Amino acid sequence: IRAELGETASLEVRLCVAPEGRVTSVEVLRGSQLAAFDQSVIADAMSWQFEALPGPASAKTCERATITYHPHG
Repeated sequence: IRAELGETASLEVRLCVAPEGRVTSVEVLRGSQLAAFDQSVIADAMSWQFEALPGPASAKTCERATITYHPHG
């Protein structure tokens, strides 16, 4: 990642979460220019679990977020 994108890599996504806290979708709004990184972030985000919120099962919350990676070393 560092060789391709420098000291930080980020992408902007639209993240949708169901009331039980499960991520239902991740849409890339602005990619990092490194497709493998973007796909890895999407796969990771799809496994995230948030705190459940009251609401009908059909409801979902979608928010825009920027995910930034800072490599160590």
